[in-house]
Amino acid sequence: MANRLQSRLCNSTVFKRQSMRLIRIQWYLSGFAVLLIGTLATFAMTKAQEAGDEPFYRLRDQQSEYLGPGREVKPPSDVTEVLIGYFGPEDPKDPETGGMWRAATAVVDQANRDGGYHGKPFRLVAAWADNPWTAGVSLLVQQVYRDHVWAIIGGIDGETTHLAEQVVAKARLPLISPVATDKTSNLANVPWIFSVAPGDHLLAPPLAIEIARHADRGGLIVLSADDHDSRRLAIEVLAALRDQEIAPRYRYVVRRGEQDHGELVERVTAADPDSVLVIADAQDSATLVRSLRTAGCTSRIYGGPAMGRHSFIDQAGRDADGVIFPQLFMPSADRHPDFDYAAAHTHDAVQMLIDAIREAGLNRAAIGDALREMSPIQGITGEIRWDGLGSNTRPVQLAVWRDGKPISLDTTSKPQSARSLPAVAHHLVRTASPAVALARDGQALQPVVVGTDASEPVRQAATDLAELLGRISGASFEVIQGDGRKGLAVGIAADFPDLTLDLDFSSDPLERQRYRLRSHHDGVWLIGASERAAEYAVWDLLHRLGYRLFFPTDTWEVVPQQSDLQVALDVLEQPDFITRQAPRGAPWSDRALWNRWRTRNRMTSAFSLSTGHAYGGIIRANAEAFRNNPDFYALVDGERRMAGRVDGGGDIKFCISHPGLRQLVVQHAIRLVTANPQQDSISMDPSDGGHWCQCDACDRMGSVSDQAVTLANDVAEAINGLELGPKYVGIYAYNQHSPPPSIPVHPNVVVSVATSFIRGGYTIEQLIEGWADQGAVLGVREYHDVFPWSHDMPRRARGGDLAYLSRTIPHFFEHGARYMNSENSDSWGANGLGYWLSPILLWDVNAADRVEHYVEDFLELAFESAKPPMADFYHLLNQDRSTRTPEDVVGRMYRSLSDARELASSPQVHARLDDLVLYTRYVECYHDYRAAKGEARQAAFETLWRLVYRMRDRMMVSTVAICDRDRFRDRSVSVPDAAAWNVPEGENPWKSSQPFDRTELERMVREGMDANPIMQMDFQPVEFSDRLAPASRLDLPVVPRGTLSLRGRGTRRYLVWLQQPGSIELRVTGGLIAHYRDRGNVKLRLYSPAEATLEPVAQDESVPPDGQQYSVSLRSPYDGWHTLEVSDGSDMTELVLPEDMPLTVRSSIDDPPGNALAGRWTLYFYVPRGTRIVGGFTDQTNGRMRAADDSVVLDFAAMERPGYFHVPVPDGQDGRLWKIEQATGQRLLMTVPPYLARNGQQLLLPQEVIEAGVLPRFPSRNAKP
Repeated sequence: MANRLQSRLCNSTVFKRQSMRLIRIQWYLSGFAVLLIGTLATFAMTKAQEAGDEPFYRLRDQQSEYLGPGREVKPPSDVTEVLIGYFGPEDPKDPETGGMWRAATAVVDQANRDGGYHGKPFRLVAAWADNPWTAGVSLLVQQVYRDHVWAIIGGIDGETTHLAEQVVAKARLPLISPVATDKTSNLANVPWIFSVAPGDHLLAPPLAIEIARHADRGGLIVLSADDHDSRRLAIEVLAALRDQEIAPRYRYVVRRGEQDHGELVERVTAADPDSVLVIADAQDSATLVRSLRTAGCTSRIYGGPAMGRHSFIDQAGRDADGVIFPQLFMPSADRHPDFDYAAAHTHDAVQMLIDAIREAGLNRAAIGDALREMSPIQGITGEIRWDGLGSNTRPVQLAVWRDGKPISLDTTSKPQSARSLPAVAHHLVRTASPAVALARDGQALQPVVVGTDASEPVRQAATDLAELLGRISGASFEVIQGDGRKGLAVGIAADFPDLTLDLDFSSDPLERQRYRLRSHHDGVWLIGASERAAEYAVWDLLHRLGYRLFFPTDTWEVVPQQSDLQVALDVLEQPDFITRQAPRGAPWSDRALWNRWRTRNRMTSAFSLSTGHAYGGIIRANAEAFRNNPDFYALVDGERRMAGRVDGGGDIKFCISHPGLRQLVVQHAIRLVTANPQQDSISMDPSDGGHWCQCDACDRMGSVSDQAVTLANDVAEAINGLELGPKYVGIYAYNQHSPPPSIPVHPNVVVSVATSFIRGGYTIEQLIEGWADQGAVLGVREYHDVFPWSHDMPRRARGGDLAYLSRTIPHFFEHGARYMNSENSDSWGANGLGYWLSPILLWDVNAADRVEHYVEDFLELAFESAKPPMADFYHLLNQDRSTRTPEDVVGRMYRSLSDARELASSPQVHARLDDLVLYTRYVECYHDYRAAKGEARQAAFETLWRLVYRMRDRMMVSTVAICDRDRFRDRSVSVPDAAAWNVPEGENPWKSSQPFDRTELERMVREGMDANPIMQMDFQPVEFSDRLAPASRLDLPVVPRGTLSLRGRGTRRYLVWLQQPGSIELRVTGGLIAHYRDRGNVKLRLYSPAEATLEPVAQDESVPPDGQQYSVSLRSPYDGWHTLEVSDGSDMTELVLPEDMPLTVRSSIDDPPGNALAGRWTLYFYVPRGTRIVGGFTDQTNGRMRAADDSVVLDFAAMERPGYFHVPVPDGQDGRLWKIEQATGQRLLMTVPPYLARNGQQLLLPQEVIEAGVLPRFPSRNAKP
């Protein structure tokens, strides 16, 4: 899959820290690190200080100056023509891009007629291929480094502009993007990259305002394509619509290039919306518009800027009449009538570049300066004025097609500023709804109303609403029966037959979760398509009034106090994910508390998807049939495995090829659905584990996945023939049936792709795409926190990783997933913030762009005046991923809590802090226990056990897992029989429910800070480039060969060297752990920094996991250093490389070696001349460091704990090889080049170290302060 830049800048601000230490800012462009200048960081802090009360500045408001090398380079004297790169096709007849090429060449031709550059002609050089990601960008690289173009125009859209961006970022070559509107093209803040077309963030607001102006009861439907530019524009438009309190009734994602939209268009037309928004490229937009008009759709149609292209109007014809779109260029009879906006912006881009070259001369850095200083300038497209990121800030106007001509839309509306977002994401539709008072001066003004025939769930939701409104306002709200004309009407549409609701609630079971919140003069409607949806409406309204239940216990409930309550709203809501069981609690969790929390955070679902392992239940329900038919059981190693066993236990599999077995399962499913016709789905997921049938007939059916899908398809077909409405079958793509099938999947089979326990060597993306290609409706089976993996420690689980959640949930949705369930534990201490955010993201995936807002909401409401230190606390737990020792993490947690306790004023905040003090104490006790040996370990485990039991009611940790179920799976400790979990308190010496008093909690914090010092780095890190070369040029002495095992598991990366383009010959043995040999072939990939696409220059997946050695050749078209990556399914792989090949492991704080340092190792590193201190970080206390004279300069075993180390360099020991011997774990080098090798001949080092032989400029830079 093509690499795409994914860059987010929250609110486009850089926040000022209270400590004024130097900050480093790095942006990563799909793996290439573009290191911005330290001056930018200093400048950011200076501007923040000057801002007074505003402790930040916005990057778009201030240009970043490039202060690096380049301007001193003299212009070449042998230039005969001035080359300008063009990243796009050079075919003037191409229907999409021909106009751009014609415009570019026209400007160049005119410039040459005007004398060129001091008499030398300009020449446009195109780089393009049918696949721009490989051959095309390789040609672009050749232009930069071989042809020496002076700047680049390109690409032809946002996606290809990102490719060009990756090339020029490292080459320091000016790039002008003529047509990309994707605002992320400039978010890397590279000072020599410019975008002429206004960005999506400027296109979206006027479009949203126009849609809002005409919003009525019919609502909006969005059709967006799945290509890069359409996705980026959709994100901005949906955000702008939220600012206008507008949300789509439906949003459909269509595939790029798809021609047949019949079924989709029928649904849209039948829904009769006020407006349809089409976001796609020119050709897809034309196809969709024509299809909609042909189907009789009379709605207003809006679109993106692609509707201003010639190719759109050429294909859409008269069907384009009335379509409204952002017009980026308005041609006229006397002003380039043959240009569309793409051609016009290309014209301006090339003209600006030629003017810049004439102004600056032949110097790339100076050309970039000249381009920046031109702003503002008037082009044929209008004013071009750069913001701080190099984007054009020109306001955008709308146009409408009339009789084949674009006409400016008469509107003076300007984009409105973003409103303050609520703490729960909303898809909003706004009409003119009056404000209605709910309470005044502590007196209720509205009753809560239910229908006469309201169901019990609806009545309970109404009761909850009345109770919470009372707690908020101090008023007494009563629940009465009525017709809903007055009061707060809670229920479904059928509960209020006398109301004219004008609501389109579909009977489709997948759309039961829609609801309407609408105020009117006499009250508010809280009406849902189902009982569950009415429940959502209640909690939505309460959230808008400030109510929160952050974590499950009462301690984490926030009830605002406000005697006057008033609302004015008209909201139509529906979640993005149909099921949202993430998190969902563990089997031992307090179900009442979990269910309350799930209800109040809109996690429950009106649609029930069953996906649990089903084969055991089928056997139990049909025991007699299975007893009489042993051939129903899987044939394994020549025997019908577990034949006759009917208790459903074990990983029993079926002989799915057996017609009788399939018929029995189908009849079983029919009985289940017939007995419970309201049931939405049944599961047909296989039992856990392996042991699939090996008979010839099953083998002929295909893969294990094919067999599981065949049975699920049979069941889906049967239960949907019962005329009981649509019914669904749930299965997982998991374990041996995780690989995609080769047969189609029934449209009513929902396949939830597991993100762990994957077989066949597939990535998650490959599984999702593979199952989707067979027609599967997709879900995701996540593992947000599995106790045996995390032990409820902070900074370990996915569920607490905010970056992971905000990245993956929208990603899964974008690829078609609409269901999610997750495994997790009661780890609210470690993951509570992530758990609370998950339902917000699952309800509205666009909330991922506003995660920082929700974090602020949580900190502000949960901790009030204690917010500042708690912001540090949760940043450490949920966002910081820097390398830290356990003591450092615990010490920081205690210190944040200590500061927060000083600032907190309310009992509620103190209670929450108490919970977190106890969680921090758990983390401390856990590390004490893990570090102890023998009797001390048993004693530490008992201390931990007692603590966890006493704090069990707080749900900070998984008490049952720790004390009973799992016990860390540590056989070196035990629980006495008298202290067993089932022995009640009073008889159990380890159990106590004694409350924690304030004195005890204060002592925990005080002693915890004393026992867990913060890591102090008493040296200054030194940065080195990644331009590597063999250290052999340093004439290093021959030393005894070190040890580095090339046998390991998982993903490992090594640095190797090719003297010239050619092949690396390897011998590879995979599957050294026999029982893991079902996880796919060994994956070998070779990367070169010279390959601008970031794709491997060579790869191989031919080596099977069978324990046999194979020869593999990986060929690279480049010389120099490469990264060799080996990946397996953790079944262990061994590599053998040529003895004379340089082989180095990178071991830096930013790029730890990970699995590359397996077992015990002895390796060398180089200490450059002038180095005063060897400083770094260790995660283990074993091994020794020796200087070049073989003296021991550091015994890691003598360190009190893992952490930072620093070693003074003795006289005469710099400029030489040092050694770390008999070590395990990681040693991250921070003041010397972070590269380890078995000897000097195999060592790769930064070129500047080799060239100079000393540290550049600052020989005492890393001296101890």
